[in-house]
Amino acid sequence: MPKQYLENPGFDLMSPLYATKKKIQKLSHTPIIVAVPTNEVGIWGGGLALTFKRLFPELPRLQHALMKTHPECMGDTYLQYAYMSNDVSIQAFPTKGKIQSKSSIEKIRRQMVFSLSQFLEKPMLVIPKLGAGLGGLYWGEVSTDLQTYQPDNTSIVVCDEYIDVNTIRREDLPKILKYEVVDALSGQIVWRATFHNEDHHGDLQSLNRFYENGGIHTESLKRLAI
Repeated sequence: MPKQYLENPGFDLMSPLYATKKKIQKLSHTPIIVAVPTNEVGIWGGGLALTFKRLFPELPRLQHALMKTHPECMGDTYLQYAYMSNDVSIQAFPTKGKIQSKSSIEKIRRQMVFSLSQFLEKPMLVIPKLGAGLGGLYWGEVSTDLQTYQPDNTSIVVCDEYIDVNTIRREDLPKILKYEVVDALSGQIVWRATFHNEDHHGDLQSLNRFYENGGIHTESLKRLAI
């Protein structure tokens, strides 16, 4: 089946995260990956990264846990997936090195190709206009590059970036079940975090208590070079 590329599909970046998936059901692609533009230093300080940090404060906490033992896994040859309770995953998608840096088309391309090449089933990558906001890139160039290097038998959907956080209730969002980091060059999982229970979807104060009480279990699956 040929590759598909679609801009402005009629739903925003948050739509795939709702359990019913009614707005995207007609696309009938699986798996579905929602890409959130980040950086390689784990700071979710602006743009869509900050929006997702407010909705899923677990995400930066999980990244910080990763950085303590495997800082090299923050690079663009590693893939970071938060698997949700509705079978959709959120991908922390680094478009730049440091938060002050300009986004890199090469980093965006590598992450896109690596991510879409990991799945045997036809995947759909749902993205904003990567690198074109705070990243300082021209979207026309990024879009052309993505379409040029997009693997066959995959779909890319470019959604509206605007998300009104005030209209979203956290209790309506899926929960994060596990967080996995994949070495894109070998295809091996190198780090995993799982939750001991499902009671981790409250306000930030409750989330901090959850972490303090040992509600997360991290597991290194790679041998570090000495």
